[in-house]
Amino acid sequence: MSEETGLKLLGQHLAKVKLEAEEMRYRHKTEVVELNSQVTELQKQLDVCRSDIEEYKKQVKALEIQGTRKALFDEREQWKKLVESLRKDKKRLQQEREELKEALKNQSQSQVANISIDTNKDGNNNSDIKSNENSESESDYKKRAR
Repeated sequence: MSEETGLKLLGQHLAKVKLEAEEMRYRHKTEVVELNSQVTELQKQLDVCRSDIEEYKKQVKALEIQGTRKALFDEREQWKKLVESLRKDKKRLQQEREELKEALKNQSQSQVANISIDTNKDGNNNSDIKSNENSESESDYKKRAR
């Protein structure tokens, strides 16, 4: 091989290598541009996801506050029901107390009347006998009241 042919072959090889290098450089440049556009798109998606996360955090916080308010409201309603129940029980017990007072008053008056009648009829004092009889009827009354 002559020097000229060697130089020619070397020039051709050099041109081929340069062309391949330029093609590779172009491909890499194109890939970089494509990857940069992907990065930009992914960055936008990331920003959207971050804003969604912030919105969800706000919603969770609002639900927590709402849950707390609801729990407080429920507790308040339970207290109201308890107070109302206590008022009803108090009213019922007062009514029963008044009924028992009235019954006891009526029974005492009838005892006194019976004692007076017995003493006046015979001239004897039979109050002990009547008191025992009325005591028995009083215990019967208490049993019925329960």
